[in-house]
Amino acid sequence: MRFPQLDIGDRFEYQGKIWTKNGPLTAVRQSDGQSAMIPRYASVSRIEAVEQGEAEESSEVQGISPAELDRLLDVMLERIFVLLDGTAELSEDTREVLRSRLRSIQKDIQAMAWQR
Repeated sequence: MRFPQLDIGDRFEYQGKIWTKNGPLTAVRQSDGQSAMIPRYASVSRIEAVEQGEAEESSEVQGISPAELDRLLDVMLERIFVLLDGTAELSEDTREVLRSRLRSIQKDIQAMAWQR
C-alpha cells in the first residue's frame, strides 16, 4: 500500500522501521520519536491492531512511562507559556485563556496516559 492510504494514527513499517502516521506527509519513528516526511509514493506495510492482551502492556514497554510523560508535558507547557508571554500581539486576557486551555489539555493527556 502507499503512504497516503494510511489514516493518521496508523502504525506501519517503512524501510525496516516502525512508524506512526501523524500528518498527511509525516510520521514519527517508534524507536526514537524522530519525525520525518514520507514520500507519497512510499510503499508501506500497515501494522494491524494488536491483540487485546498486547494492548494492555504499559506505555513503559512502548518507550515512555506515564510519569515521564507528565514531566515532558510540564516542560513543554512551560516553554509554550514563555512563548505566549513574549507575544505582544496577544492581550493578557487572551494569554490567560490560552494558558487555562493548555493546562486542561495537559490534564486530559495525563489522565489518558495513567489509564493505560
